[in-house]
Amino acid sequence: MDNFKQLNDTHGHLIGDKALLTLVSKLKEHLRRDDLIGRFGGDEFIIILRGCTQYETCVRMHESISHISVPLNDCSLAFALSMGVAFSPDDGITSEGLLEAADKRLYQAKSEGKGRIRCID
Repeated sequence: MDNFKQLNDTHGHLIGDKALLTLVSKLKEHLRRDDLIGRFGGDEFIIILRGCTQYETCVRMHESISHISVPLNDCSLAFALSMGVAFSPDDGITSEGLLEAADKRLYQAKSEGKGRIRCID
């Protein structure tokens, strides 16, 4: 979640928590029953999509980052997501290898701007 610390600092941790819950809810709308999502760190999540082609995975993730907003009293607070995506077996077969590839791509996406997804190097 881009600028999550700034969101917490500006609007408080209760709004930050609400943003995280809204994010997970929105992401689940694009996931299948057998897909997995989990929080990995403060503003980072891991999503495991089984049996998807690389193209399908990137499309699903790109759909997920569109127009995420958190209701805030009489308005809503919009935020963007940057994503790094890794594929098994191309990027690795161990969780460590896949996390390393996804993390590298996440930093590439963030360096390109907010709300980006990076599926290849």
